[in-house]
Amino acid sequence: MKINLGLYMNAKRGFTGSGALNPYAVLNIEQLLQLRDRADKPLSNLNIEVRLARDRREHWRPTDDGMDTFEEIHWCGAREFDPLTIRGKLLQGPVGSPVSWGRGKLLTSEALESFIVKLRKRDSQAKNVLVLWGHADGPRGFLFSLISEVQGRWGRDILSPLEVERALAKAGEGLDPLKFVCMDACQGACLEFASVLLPHAEFFIASQAPVPGRGWNYGSWPASLNTAPNDWEAAAITIADNYATNNPRNASISVIRLERIANVLEKLQKVTLQFRNDPVARAQLLDARQAVPTYDKDLRGLVDFVALFDEAATRVAPVNLANECRDLAAAMRGAIAVSRVSADLQMQDPMNGCSIFFPTSKSAFGEPWDEITSSIYFKDSDQLALFKKTGWHELLKLLVPSVARRPQMP
Repeated sequence: MKINLGLYMNAKRGFTGSGALNPYAVLNIEQLLQLRDRADKPLSNLNIEVRLARDRREHWRPTDDGMDTFEEIHWCGAREFDPLTIRGKLLQGPVGSPVSWGRGKLLTSEALESFIVKLRKRDSQAKNVLVLWGHADGPRGFLFSLISEVQGRWGRDILSPLEVERALAKAGEGLDPLKFVCMDACQGACLEFASVLLPHAEFFIASQAPVPGRGWNYGSWPASLNTAPNDWEAAAITIADNYATNNPRNASISVIRLERIANVLEKLQKVTLQFRNDPVARAQLLDARQAVPTYDKDLRGLVDFVALFDEAATRVAPVNLANECRDLAAAMRGAIAVSRVSADLQMQDPMNGCSIFFPTSKSAFGEPWDEITSSIYFKDSDQLALFKKTGWHELLKLLVPSVARRPQMP
């Protein structure tokens, strides 16, 4: 069985003066190129499609002895190509064809939709795997990059949850769901993102923590995907295991069974309603949140879902609500096929495979993230629409009102 593998790669900087991912994009593509001429032909069952956006023309490649580097000229903007049409085992210079449509932007619904449509057309009978690659920050942007300074402020170019939802819906209308959506990007493994993907894919592979620049070991993917038709969940777990092996420190990775997320959302809606109607229980939930540590000391506002509701079950007074919190944590455990967490990170933060947004007084985003958080999570009803049926965002307005009321950017 053929598999269409799509790498949607936004290698542009995410931060002022830093965060360029261009060299890591080259590394990951070359991990696949190194396999092309092997006698066992591990790539023979794969159709690979890449769309790569860069913001620097130069690429500094190490010399053979590793003692120095030399400059190669690649490209700025976006290009798309099949890596297997490249001669040799290195990505050198402009390859494929420029993406002129939409000025080569990747972070729009239309751009992502066009890529998924093209990926599916590589072989209409094949199964499909999509990788979203670049800077991200759950639960606000599936991908993001820096845009120019306006009125003395730096803004972000965001691929929002709504844009991803629209792209997946339009590109997949009447077709089988994607087998995997993978986020080679930071902090993607959250319930909010899983709810966006729920109708459109079977498994979600992502990290609750920052992802190292070198990302995943794509050289291990063909062997995993070649076994996938027999057991897709086992193949997803193998990919996660390879990531864990490749990143032994300060790393996490999980595989989420998206079909089971609907049950989690349904239970969360019931629990949320009870907390909204009971101010004493709300205070106890807030105490539970304060008791659960996070690797970033609450900076980004994400907390492990299972740990939060396990803790809440020990603190809320109403017995029925405590039991429902316990059942909710169990439902999420059942939705997580595997969670791999490095030993050093596990000592800092109880990670079980999926997070939820629950900021505290210590959470500080800064501009423009204050405006983005306020808009996407609280003010725009179309964003995260399925997740918002739970009412969790309304509960947060009662628990942490300052987050929802931060001012908009002028």
